[in-house]
Amino acid sequence: MKIAITRWGSRVAPLFDTARVIFVIEVLDNRRTGGEDVVIDKVKPYAKPAFLQEMGVELLICDGISEYFLRQLAALNIRVIHSISGEIEVVVKEIGRFIGQKKFLHCDL
Repeated sequence: MKIAITRWGSRVAPLFDTARVIFVIEVLDNRRTGGEDVVIDKVKPYAKPAFLQEMGVELLICDGISEYFLRQLAALNIRVIHSISGEIEVVVKEIGRFIGQKKFLHCDL
């Protein structure tokens, strides 16, 4: 599974809508394989969901996100777990517990 996490420095970015960088990882058998920052500041805001789909992202982890983007991502079958804040590396370490959840409301890591 390919997972994108919005990044702002070493933390989860506060809003997907204005995020400039996403950290993309692959998870196979609940183990992380690789990870890279992808700069998305040149991607038009309305094109971000399609860009994630083209990258093969199946799950987006972020803090805030507008209803517009939630609907666009859902239409592309990209799951979103929002209201996640904290250090990226801590979120990555906890990724296994996010994957199986249908809805995740808030976690301050």
